[in-house]
Amino acid sequence: MPSDGRPPDAGPLVLGDDEVHLWLAEVTNDAPPVIERLSPAERARAARFHFEPDRRLYAAAHVFVRQILSRYAAVAPADWTFDTGPWGRPEIAPAQNPGRLRFNLSHSGTRIACVVARRHDVGVDVEPVRTARTSDALLARILGDDEQIAMGALDGAARERAFIERWTLKEAYVKATGRGLGVDVRGVQFDLPDAGAITVRLGSPAAAPDTAWTFWRRALPDDYVVSVAVKGNGRAVRLIEPVGVPSDGD
Repeated sequence: MPSDGRPPDAGPLVLGDDEVHLWLAEVTNDAPPVIERLSPAERARAARFHFEPDRRLYAAAHVFVRQILSRYAAVAPADWTFDTGPWGRPEIAPAQNPGRLRFNLSHSGTRIACVVARRHDVGVDVEPVRTARTSDALLARILGDDEQIAMGALDGAARERAFIERWTLKEAYVKATGRGLGVDVRGVQFDLPDAGAITVRLGSPAAAPDTAWTFWRRALPDDYVVSVAVKGNGRAVRLIEPVGVPSDGD
């Protein structure tokens, strides 16, 4: 069961308007099957995955997010219903969401990340560094001009990590906007100082940083990177204790 250090009967987890909660999980090969705990639509989508590890990861992630949301509201995990926005972003059905919870989910490799906020657009992305492919042609499709210049001095593992850091930030931002492929990621350029806040410039490289957005990134064990984007200047990201995927007894 997800653990935030409270007893199971402690009531809903408090989530302030100025907070963003990030939950993490890892899926192992011996994780118990949870597909029967999905909605019919989720089961149908899971069945379309060709490889069993992908099917297992998808099922675990979608059961996980239901359990996480139930930490914040008196709704059983199996009872959550979701609507889909015009660009495909899932949202909690309004009738179940008087507290205006917002969430986003990411899963890749063996990792799951779920981020939860109130009232604010929020996005998350988790990726393994080892999947990075950093050809010049790829960088030209993904990165803005200034970002390509910043990457030009790097090679090898440093180049791969720097690319994944920028890619996860871009993905988190795109997911937070809810616009999906409607966003030109080359026009979403990040400044990653050695110290201080991550900032984004939208559109022209000469544009001033967009202070409406707050970003956070973290290196995870086994060479993964997770990034969070939230619309709302100064929102604090709180990392909840990383937990395992749900078991049949949860």
